[in-house]
Amino acid sequence: MIVRIKNDIFPSNSYALCKEGSSECLLIDPGVDFEGIERELQNLRLTPTNIISTHGHFDHVSGVSFFVKKYNAKFYIHQDDLKTLKSVNFALKMMKIDLKVEVPVPHNLMTGYSTALELDSLVLNVYNFPGHTNGSCLVEWGNNLFTGDTLYKKGLGLNNYPGENKEDLRASLLKITELFNDQTLIYPGHGDSDLLGKIKMENLELKSFLYEYSGK
Repeated sequence: MIVRIKNDIFPSNSYALCKEGSSECLLIDPGVDFEGIERELQNLRLTPTNIISTHGHFDHVSGVSFFVKKYNAKFYIHQDDLKTLKSVNFALKMMKIDLKVEVPVPHNLMTGYSTALELDSLVLNVYNFPGHTNGSCLVEWGNNLFTGDTLYKKGLGLNNYPGENKEDLRASLLKITELFNDQTLIYPGHGDSDLLGKIKMENLELKSFLYEYSGK
């Protein structure tokens, strides 16, 4: 089961993943509206026991410490986003969001390109695709791919934040479109989900970005 939870204070997607019949879930990208996320999890009678952030930006990590402390959940993030993670309160201030959070401390730092995990009986593969940030990751569960701010249904995750690298992002997006099949379901950090093949055909900004990279 996949549950999309929309953050209201700052719009982003969080996701809860669990096997049918299980009350334990994996929480991906708990954002700024962690009290709203908590209400939704309670309504569904789900307990987050593990957390993965696709990258260290404030709208993907602000809720981490809340769930770690309340549920003793374990937190996973790529080591190349530690610096970004530690700047969460600076980013909240810059975005004029009246909130200060405890900077989360990872229980497990993922390294390298690929990490295999088994959490809450979920078999996952986590891939590092730099560009949006150095440590940006995609989380694969079966035919589902949680892409954070690396790949959207519409548009691109370009915002000129420190650490963003357009050339790396282009290279990562090209590799993603080649590595995963068109029937892969994309669950982005912002906006709606769709099939990868449809996104490749209909996301005009993505097509233009990759066309520019190809030099054609």
